[in-house]
Amino acid sequence: MSIQYRRLDFHAEGPQGLFDLYAATYGSSQPLERRWQWQYISHPRSSEVVVLVAEADGKLVGTLSHFPSDVLIGGARYPGFFASDSMVHPEYRRRGIMDTLLKTCADTLPLMYAKGTTDSMYGVRLKFGFRPVLPNGYLLSIVAPSGWALSKLRLMRGDGHEDRLAESADSEFRFVDSVGPEFDEFFQRAAPRYPAIVVRDAAYMTWRYLRHPYKRYHVIYRTVDGKLSSVLVLRVAGRIGHIVDIVWDIGAGDEPDAAIRFARKCLRRAGFTNLYCWCTSTELRRRLARRWFYDLKETHRLTMFASPEILDRVAGGGRIHLVDGDGDFEFL
Repeated sequence: MSIQYRRLDFHAEGPQGLFDLYAATYGSSQPLERRWQWQYISHPRSSEVVVLVAEADGKLVGTLSHFPSDVLIGGARYPGFFASDSMVHPEYRRRGIMDTLLKTCADTLPLMYAKGTTDSMYGVRLKFGFRPVLPNGYLLSIVAPSGWALSKLRLMRGDGHEDRLAESADSEFRFVDSVGPEFDEFFQRAAPRYPAIVVRDAAYMTWRYLRHPYKRYHVIYRTVDGKLSSVLVLRVAGRIGHIVDIVWDIGAGDEPDAAIRFARKCLRRAGFTNLYCWCTSTELRRRLARRWFYDLKETHRLTMFASPEILDRVAGGGRIHLVDGDGDFEFL
C-alpha cells in the first residue's frame, strides 16, 4: 500500500481528517476538537503553521504539526517552529511514517524544538540530529509549609482561592486583562540582553494567555518608574500554582527576584501551597533556588534541531530562556 506525504492546507480542507486520526490514535477526538479553533485557526501566525500528513487510500494515517516560534540568539532573530500533535494511526505503525515526517521537517524547517516526547519519539528525534536542551526540569517551592503539611496529613480541605490572587496587587505589581504595545516595547528593550530567548509579542501573549478557551491565566505587570521591569504569568488549580511565563529586564537589578517573591506571596495569601516552574535558563534556575525552590529532577525532554553553530550556542549550559510551567506539552 502506497503512503503519500504532503502538507495539509487545514484552512481549506478542514480538520475532520485530523479529528478521525486523533480518535483512532487516542480513542477520542474531543481533546483536539476542544482546542482546534483556538490553537490552529486563531493562532496569530496561523498561516505559518505547518501540518505535514501521511495519507493512504485517501485517509490520514500520520501527522506532525509545527507552530511558528522564533528564537532570538545574541540579538539576531532565527525562524523557529515548535512541534505538536504528532501521531500515527495504530494500524500503520512500524512503517517508518513518523521517521519520514520528521525527516521532511528536518529538510525544510531551519530550527525546530519539541518537549514532552515519548521514549520512542525521543529516540527518533535524537537519531535525526536533535540535541537535548539542558537543563530543562521542574523546580518546586512550598510557599505555605504549614498548609502543605496539614494537607499531607489530610487535616486541611479545600482548594486555594483563585479569585483572591489579585488581592496581592500593589503600586508596582498589577494584574492586566489586555496586552498591547507596552509589552512589545518592553520585550524589544529586554530581550537582546539574553544570550537566547524564545520570542514573545503582544499578539502571542494575548492569544496564549488571555484567549485560551478553557484555561485561566493571570498576566502580571511590574512597573517601576513608569517602565515595565518584568512580566509574569501564573496559573493555579487545586492548591498548586505554576509560573507559566516570566520575562524580566536584566538591567533591573532586583529582577527576577522581585517577580519571584511576588509570585510566592500571591499564592500563599490566596491559600495555595505549591509553586512550580519549568525552565531552561541557568540564571533563572539559580535565582529560583535562592527563593526556596528546589530541583525535582523531572524533565520534559526538550530537544532542538538546527545548524550545529546554533545548537552549540543554545543547547547546553542553560543559555536559552524558555519557561512553560503548567504541564501542557502541546504548545508553548
